[in-house]
Amino acid sequence: MTGRTSHYASMTSECDPCDGFVEAVERAFEGGGSVDFPGSTIIRITKVRGSDATYLVTKDVPRTVVRHGDGRREEFPGGRTTLRVVLEPFRKGWVVGHYWIEPS
Repeated sequence: MTGRTSHYASMTSECDPCDGFVEAVERAFEGGGSVDFPGSTIIRITKVRGSDATYLVTKDVPRTVVRHGDGRREEFPGGRTTLRVVLEPFRKGWVVGHYWIEPS
């Protein structure tokens, strides 16, 4: 990861979990930190029945290592997860309005 979050943030709209992710990445890069995250692999996207803007996104997430500028190191295990993503209209398109992890 580069620590640049503006593109990701532009795809969201008042989304608390999205904002929390942006803040966590920015904090990790403060003072020379870094994040080793090779990227998720989308397994499937399913539209939730009865909704025009809610989707279940199942993805495989790799192990992630956060190295903070103060020398602390955090490791997060990988695994498969499903997010419920709610889109909101924005200008001539859509943005993420909210998402949460579906219970397993």
